[in-house]
Amino acid sequence: MARIALVSAAHIHTRSFLDNLAKSGDGRSCVAIWDDVPDRGRRYAQSAGVRFEASLEALLAAGDVDGFCVCAENSKHAALLERLIPVGKPIFVEKPMVTDAAEAALVARLVAQHRTPMVCGWFHQSSREIRTVVRLLDAGIV
Repeated sequence: MARIALVSAAHIHTRSFLDNLAKSGDGRSCVAIWDDVPDRGRRYAQSAGVRFEASLEALLAAGDVDGFCVCAENSKHAALLERLIPVGKPIFVEKPMVTDAAEAALVARLVAQHRTPMVCGWFHQSSREIRTVVRLLDAGIV
């Protein structure tokens, strides 16, 4: 059983994430939602039948949360990840994970330091085209 907290409800797919968790059938569920726009967070929490957590600090310390799903605005991902990663609970973050190289370096350093499992919702990473770009970069061609 994985009890997931949604960190922001700003993403266009928030409703889909909540619906998928509610219908998962494998023990995953949403237990709480935090949002920096309290009215939005309360609205989503009420519709999902979960608690709204007004304090991000309280959500990070909650004993009934096993992992986080970040559905914030893209520009807020890095700042939120900086708070979430040290907690050490698994994180799913919507794409893009961050918006620039400095944020990517920060997140990579924090993940390595805290050994926090994290995945980004970018489903094209295994495409033939992306693997080719990675191979070219690794070879120093581009």
